[in-house]
Amino acid sequence: MVSPIFLLDQDHGVLKYKFHSTTIRKTQGKEMDTNILVKDIEKYEGKYVATKTFLDKDVICSGDDPVKVYNEAQNKGSDDPVIFYVPKRDVVHIYSCL
Repeated sequence: MVSPIFLLDQDHGVLKYKFHSTTIRKTQGKEMDTNILVKDIEKYEGKYVATKTFLDKDVICSGDDPVKVYNEAQNKGSDDPVIFYVPKRDVVHIYSCL
């Protein structure tokens, strides 16, 4: 199983992610490279953010409601936007994939 791990880099103002595999056969238990999701996280703390892809760091739109953010991103021309939540600083968030 490959799980995304999201990291707030408060010193550099970016939200990063990397994938960690719990299936040793696939990646020999090694962590994969860390990638930056979005820059200037201070503007987006506590908000949902839309980008065109996981590799595109340009924010299309942001807001408090993920459905509204998704719809606004589609209205701005993104067919299948990526929506994610930017955690607030100094707040612990625990995510679980079932």
